Amino acid sequence: MGCWGIEALASDAGMDAWDDLLMECLTEDGKLELNQMIDSIKRDPLYVVPNATDGYYIEPLVIAELIIRFINQSSYRYEEITSCAVDKKSVRWIRKYVSDTLQSRIKVVECAAKSGADKYTRWDGWTEEDWHRWQTHMSELIGALGKLLSSPVDPIELIDL
Repeated sequence: MGCWGIEALASDAGMDAWDDLLMECLTEDGKLELNQMIDSIKRDPLYVVPNATDGYYIEPLVIAELIIRFINQSSYRYEEITSCAVDKKSVRWIRKYVSDTLQSRIKVVECAAKSGADKYTRWDGWTEEDWHRWQTHMSELIGALGKLLSSPVDPIELIDL
């Protein structure tokens, strides 16, 4: 199927990443270890924050979207999760990753525009409309993660059933 929206979770790769992360970091009693997910990603050399030509990896974006869905209490394949918390250090890292990814992709598109790239390359593989929607989505993730950092509590309980 590929991709059916602008969110990381609206793609086969995003769904696969979610399933892999869930299998790795969900305890038998239903506790989702987001800090463990993020620490495992940070240790993996593949997840170094990209520059303008490196591209980006979907797992950190999936985690960012999940954090926001948990905050908004969106129901999305969470029935097996009974609790989930994340510390501010991990939220800061995810927020920086999302921000750096957005900035690097903007640079790629700016370079493509200057070089007269074809329609597909011009918008980093998106349609022009979806490119702008994706930028808005990423900015909203950055803003929501920033608000989460203003919480007086650390770690922050996202789900506590």
